[in-house]
Amino acid sequence: MIKNTKFFLLILFWTLFGNWSRIPSAQNELIGIWHSISNNYGLIYEFRSDNQYTIYNTDSSLFVIGRYEIFPDAGIIKQYVGGDNVPIDIEYKFFEGKLILMYHKAFNSQISHLTVLKKGETKVSKDEMDPSISSGQQILLPRKYRGNVFISYNQKDGQEKKYTSDGRPLISIPTNGLLQTQFQEEPYDFILGRISFSVYDTTESVKNVKSFSFDKYYHNFNELLGHGYFTDSVYVILYGYNRQTRKEINKLFDKTIEGNVMMFKIDTLKNLIYNPFSNTYLD
Repeated sequence: MIKNTKFFLLILFWTLFGNWSRIPSAQNELIGIWHSISNNYGLIYEFRSDNQYTIYNTDSSLFVIGRYEIFPDAGIIKQYVGGDNVPIDIEYKFFEGKLILMYHKAFNSQISHLTVLKKGETKVSKDEMDPSISSGQQILLPRKYRGNVFISYNQKDGQEKKYTSDGRPLISIPTNGLLQTQFQEEPYDFILGRISFSVYDTTESVKNVKSFSFDKYYHNFNELLGHGYFTDSVYVILYGYNRQTRKEINKLFDKTIEGNVMMFKIDTLKNLIYNPFSNTYLD
């Protein structure tokens, strides 16, 4: 009887923990409940050890189920929606306890949107997204410039690469707000708030300009004011990548643009409430 009990416990231990040990380490890190702390705030992703996932939000207006596969070497999660056998390829990256998901538009490699998630059983604060350091690109805007800015990345005939004194990419925006640059886009720094902005205060000196993501504060305008923003002060609002059709972008640059285009606007906060690319408001 004792031998049979020991044998049963051994089989149970192997079933529970032996199979778990064969799950790739990246999947072990992925398994759990993740809360969005960037755009689509309120979304919850749950990845399970049986390769099933659920995406839902706190008011139960969204509920998606399906299966997933993770490919650590390629940095890809293949997401199957429902019983669909055609996956959505999502680039992923673990960074300082966060999971960053980068979605692409159908039929091309252009960035659609990015989402930052943090693991935990409870909803996290938007303060999780407040950057403590700007380590990405430094974008320099013309003096007194107001309006939309479009940066087309990875252009062979674009603005030559220059760097700040601490080695960060330095991008200078022309007076028409349209720039082609040889630098590549930095989507992970973008969604983590690590790209910094400055504007010429005089002909020689510059000053930093605070920035925020439209998606992050969509439907949360009062919270934005509570974080020390003022309606008559000047800020940069980040819209994301490729928020206009390629036809519209090509018309703006008067040429065929391949690759990703980052879009943002600099103006007083009261003039940043409306998002012309999504026809929505910070309310």
